[in-house]
Amino acid sequence: MDRKHLLSLGAVLIGAGVIGLASSIFGWVFDFSIWQLWPVTVVAAGLLLTAPAVFVRNKRGMAVFYILGLPAITNGLILLWSSVFRWWDIWSVLWPLEVISVAIGCVLAAIKAKANWLLVPAIIIGANGAILQFCAITGWWGSWAVLWAVEPIAVGISLLTLNAKKASRALMTVGLVFCAVGTVGLLQGLAFASLSVLRPLWWLWRWMAPGTVILLGIVVLVGGLSRKEVAPKLQTAAE
Repeated sequence: MDRKHLLSLGAVLIGAGVIGLASSIFGWVFDFSIWQLWPVTVVAAGLLLTAPAVFVRNKRGMAVFYILGLPAITNGLILLWSSVFRWWDIWSVLWPLEVISVAIGCVLAAIKAKANWLLVPAIIIGANGAILQFCAITGWWGSWAVLWAVEPIAVGISLLTLNAKKASRALMTVGLVFCAVGTVGLLQGLAFASLSVLRPLWWLWRWMAPGTVILLGIVVLVGGLSRKEVAPKLQTAAE
């Protein structure tokens, strides 16, 4: 083995030893192992996937790397958080960010490639990701009974967005129809949800309604009794 290879091997061994020593020190002082940073490799892979879309110009086909790279970066960041803080249950809350990152990738790809049609999946996927994130945070998965109407609204908005770029009566009509259907469905779902929330209070209303009527009658009665009658004026003229 020549001198150059020996120097390279020695540098690699020293670097590995320094990393191992640092890991031991951190583990002893802070209860932290440097190997917990392994998700950085996933983030780096995502950055490498995104790099062609960022740095390669005049090639619209490279825009697809936004859609591939951003979910990888998001995945790596969630893994890094989970590994460093040893909180793996965070996946049950933040996993919809993967869906949202795909939507953001579609938006960036649409801008780079100047492909307006990519806004359609971006809006639809983004709306789904937002609903999923809301349900994951709150735990209200039953709210899909109301939030399903966001789907046709998202389709309608995406079609109207395309119509704004290239005027088309058909796109505008179909987009408005989807928005109208979604809005009606959303209002209907909210109405049913409100009734279901108030249903446990209906028994109270059975007592409050007649009680309120009786109380109102008492107030009117007391007001009538306390009011003085005005004596009629005497006729001054002889009849």
